[in-house]
Amino acid sequence: MDYYSAFDDEIFEITRIMVGLTLSDGQRRELAQVVDRIEAAYQAGDLTNEQRGRLLDNIADCGMELPAQLTRPDTRQPSQRGKKKQKSKEHER
Repeated sequence: MDYYSAFDDEIFEITRIMVGLTLSDGQRRELAQVVDRIEAAYQAGDLTNEQRGRLLDNIADCGMELPAQLTRPDTRQPSQRGKKKQKSKEHER
């Protein structure tokens, strides 16, 4: 399994059970650790900039506040902003 898929699966597992749209403190701690590992993998060249951005976007879409230096500009059309991404059917097991 590649780094991107491994991180994506880990994010899904951490956020699979959410009460409403709120992350628990434990989920926030786990996601913060994943963010650190994503950054380390990116710095090591194991993730592309696009993969890093998609993973961080997934984390942000779950309600996690990311430091400004980790976020990228929102390039979606105004009508698409604020809409939740749908989990892929692959993850609906």
